[in-house]
Amino acid sequence: MRAYGDVVAGREDGAPEPLFGSETTSGVSRRSAQLPTSFEVAPVVVAYLREVGGESFVPRELEALLPAATAVAEPPRARETVMLVAAVVLLFVAALAVALALLPRALS
Repeated sequence: MRAYGDVVAGREDGAPEPLFGSETTSGVSRRSAQLPTSFEVAPVVVAYLREVGGESFVPRELEALLPAATAVAEPPRARETVMLVAAVVLLFVAALAVALALLPRALS
């Protein structure tokens, strides 16, 4: 049995063991990875607290870290999308005009 303070064979003194290994997919060490900021974490925590305990569970300090509510704007339409919609509407109107022009002949 080893006594306290005995040196284990094969280990160099002063060489600290790594706390975490490298990430296999990215190769980035977890020790050197940046931690998320409180502004990034706050929305997740607030959503969890609201789900668990309702609105009264959320402290004011956390609500202060939330980003200001912004109005959801429509995404700008691509030029190609507008042109495609215009072409479809034009074709529909043309087909309707042809159908209405041929309808009296078909009925007589």
